[in-house]
Amino acid sequence: HIKGESVEAVPHHTEKVKEIREEIETKLRVEDSEYCRAAFVTFKTVSSAVKASKVKLTDEESWEVRAATRPTDITWPNLCSVKMKAVEDTAVMTSNAAQWALIVFWAIPIAAG
Repeated sequence: HIKGESVEAVPHHTEKVKEIREEIETKLRVEDSEYCRAAFVTFKTVSSAVKASKVKLTDEESWEVRAATRPTDITWPNLCSVKMKAVEDTAVMTSNAAQWALIVFWAIPIAAG
């Protein structure tokens, strides 16, 4: 038998998880990080994938869960490109602006008339 310090398991591991999460969040906040914020996870069954997609891992969750694509459909050099993120942000902003313009210049006059 190995003898050692006796600790309560749940508080001990809860504290360890908290420390590891803080370390991960610190590394992800670094601007020039060598880490890529993308991942591909595969499951053997659909039910496993659905269960995993429902798990809340962080308070500020931004997970995007969708069916897998073929590896040939991925532009691997662009996967973690800052330029691609900027293009995505610009597309979302343009789409939002177009929606507001449609509401202001079409829907409101039609409703008022």
